Amino acid sequence: MRREAAMTRRRGIAIGTVGGIVALLAVTAPRPATTAEGRPAAGEPQAAEGAGVDAAISALIGALKDDSDEVASAAYVALKEIGGKGVPPLLRTFRPERGTIRLMAARLLQSIGVKSEAVEEAFREAVKDEDGWIRDVAALYLLEHDERWFHDALKSEDVVVRRTALAVLTQHSGRTLWTHPVASGPKYGVDLVDSRRSQYLSRICEVLGEDTDAEVRALAAQIIGKAGGAAGETATPSTAQLVRILVGNLEKDPSPAVRAAAAKSLGQLGAPMPEVTTALARAYRGDPADGVRREALEALCSLGSGDATAVGVFRDALKQEAEAMRLKIVAELGRTGERSSGALALLIGALRDEAACVRKAAVEAIAETVAGGRNQDR
Repeated sequence: MRREAAMTRRRGIAIGTVGGIVALLAVTAPRPATTAEGRPAAGEPQAAEGAGVDAAISALIGALKDDSDEVASAAYVALKEIGGKGVPPLLRTFRPERGTIRLMAARLLQSIGVKSEAVEEAFREAVKDEDGWIRDVAALYLLEHDERWFHDALKSEDVVVRRTALAVLTQHSGRTLWTHPVASGPKYGVDLVDSRRSQYLSRICEVLGEDTDAEVRALAAQIIGKAGGAAGETATPSTAQLVRILVGNLEKDPSPAVRAAAAKSLGQLGAPMPEVTTALARAYRGDPADGVRREALEALCSLGSGDATAVGVFRDALKQEAEAMRLKIVAELGRTGERSSGALALLIGALRDEAACVRKAAVEAIAETVAGGRNQDR
């Protein structure tokens, strides 16, 4: 145990900083013979300028695989600080045959962010990679450095490329691109869309209506919900336009996954228009897919419209949904009681719910509504 601890400390001292590796190389590497003036002796090869730095960077890349998390973390940080000088060896490490270290190299290339034709070429191929994490990192780099890539990717005949271009914006996979705490970065999906909102959303709306792949259309619907919420009637596309597109997919798309994504996005847009609540009510009552009905009900809860259509759906749902959903509905009715006497009537009915937690929530919602003087009919 003491021997292993000592070895770990030595590795940490050696690899914790770039200076540590350079110093280590300086001590251990054979030195060429020199004259008294410091020039290479006759017959000794002239050392290539920068060879020591290249060796140090390669050693740091190797340290990414160290058994010690602290050493690997320090190596990652050091390579990121080195920046552009590390790009050529990282590209060599990114070759497909290099195995698991490829993801670390890819993440570093993306984080360093040097705009390079060689990196762009490597990442254009990488968006077709079998590894989804590699595809995500490559797509993120291309989104940041090549504005045309996104539009070209959505025209690709390769469905994996089209899916990746959209998935990196939605973070659809639910993964961070790199799970190591040192390398974890901020969320980026919606920010990227917002920065190029008009051109991206217009193209994404076209994809939602045209693409033959259901997963691509579902991803497009998700982006509209996440990035379109800040739209207004003066934006392009406007909120009303986005609503019409999503309602159309909710009602007509043959894929349950797309219809569910459209329902969820209608809730995220936060536009309690009559056409929205009507479409969601129809989906809840009539869609054959459980997932679509669930998302439609969730969306109605999040909209807070309090209109008669929504209240009618909540009346039906309180009779048949699971306890957790009934709690959500009661909470929503409490928020909309000021605008709807029908909501207050449903809360009174919820006092007879079989679950004590629902009855308790109804009591609290009624108290807040009545004591606060928010109901129009009091």
